[in-house]
Amino acid sequence: MFMEGVRKEVEKCDRLLATLSLLSSAGGTGSGVGSYLMESYRDEFPTKVLLNALVLPYRSGEVVIQNYNTVLTIANLYDVSDMFVIFENDNLHKMSENLLKNKNTDLHDLNDLIALKIGSLFQPMERSEQSRIHDIICHLIAHPEYKVVTIKSAPHYPKESGPISATAVRR
Repeated sequence: MFMEGVRKEVEKCDRLLATLSLLSSAGGTGSGVGSYLMESYRDEFPTKVLLNALVLPYRSGEVVIQNYNTVLTIANLYDVSDMFVIFENDNLHKMSENLLKNKNTDLHDLNDLIALKIGSLFQPMERSEQSRIHDIICHLIAHPEYKVVTIKSAPHYPKESGPISATAVRR
């Protein structure tokens, strides 16, 4: 059923270069079913680039067996992925509180940071540069067996700071 939906979406594309999936590794759907679905995707589309963004759980613990689930998820994804990006909830939480000055950081704030970081990796990308996804992966992944990356991006500033304009800089 999942693959039927994927096939229908792929048929709508003019050209499919890559797929990006977002998974959590603590336990539940993201770690178990998510890994299985990515294996199914790789079997169905062996020549397409598969990028996985994996969110690691808080160190303090969300689920009792989260460390075990994380190890199994990474092992499964490692075999089927061309590249996967690791995000740590603890680091994202600190960034939200310290850099962005969010007093009550919630999952929405963490998801916003993940989206910002993923966007910084692939933007700007014009239609004529769509094959650039292969160039990005080749530069980030020096060897096909080294698939795990993290994204460091800057600047991060609170929303209250407002947009930076050229006239404000000149004064």
